[in-house]
Amino acid sequence: MAQQAGLQLEYTDDPFERIRRALAFMQISAWMLLEQMEKEIHADREQVKQLKRRKQK
Repeated sequence: MAQQAGLQLEYTDDPFERIRRALAFMQISAWMLLEQMEKEIHADREQVKQLKRRKQK
């Protein structure tokens, strides 16, 4: 994912660049977690709907 976003994975001597890269990786990680959370929420809602349908029968 980081390579797709154009982030460099090589070491750099520049401490500011290391911090910038780390922050960029953190942002990508946060986005990935949010996407997974959204999928889980939708899956849970679908399960609840199915359980309600079964109870109504």
